[in-house]
Amino acid sequence: MKKVQLHLIGITVVAIGILGVIGSKAPKPIPIEYTQATFALQPKQDEIFTKPLLAKTLNSAENISVVLRVPASEEDKITEAQKLINNTIYSTIEKEFAKANYIVRDRAMFAKVLEDDNVSADYAKIHNSTKTDLILELVSYGDIKHNTNKFTDKNGIEQTANVNFAFTGTSAEFKLISVKDNDLVGSYTFYYTPCTLGCTYRINATRASNKLYAIDTDRDAPYEYVAPDVLENFFKECSVRLIKELEAIK
Repeated sequence: MKKVQLHLIGITVVAIGILGVIGSKAPKPIPIEYTQATFALQPKQDEIFTKPLLAKTLNSAENISVVLRVPASEEDKITEAQKLINNTIYSTIEKEFAKANYIVRDRAMFAKVLEDDNVSADYAKIHNSTKTDLILELVSYGDIKHNTNKFTDKNGIEQTANVNFAFTGTSAEFKLISVKDNDLVGSYTFYYTPCTLGCTYRINATRASNKLYAIDTDRDAPYEYVAPDVLENFFKECSVRLIKELEAIK
């Protein structure tokens, strides 16, 4: 019995030794190396369409009245944070038109008028009831992905990666309706493209990865979304560009 126990102990010791040798020869994980990469994206061009009738509408009065119509949203499916962002966007648009001497009608009051079936089906009645010349409808807005595998390294040399890096921009589509004429007189799509002047990040040079990291920390860089302040500024620029388009038509 003693011999059997000694034999088993010997086998165990040998097995532990073998495992120790195998473990010592296991490959060590390759440390991650980062390299600096600067990305410069080409801006997406705005899409603008207007009808000659718009000039007639704009010249029909000294001060043109406009109301902003916004996308309908299901209140139970929208977060409080998104409501706050939306309200900021709508307020920004209205403020820019007011600054440009447009008469900005109250959205809530306009919506109440449209609730009347006898009025909502007749744009002439809408014009008489609200004294509104133009409806500026924000048809939609949302994120757009911009992909590239081109970047410039820290030595200023252009490189091509094995993966695509995605950056988030946004777009906003407006349409302009002449209330009195019941006609679509303008359509405008504006784009925000990030990194048009160049954005510098760190990328994983050890393996093919499309993750981007802030240049001075290990945390993820904010490239997957459009920050609220950037979004607000984008809609301010959209409004200014749209107003300039209208002024050029007069």
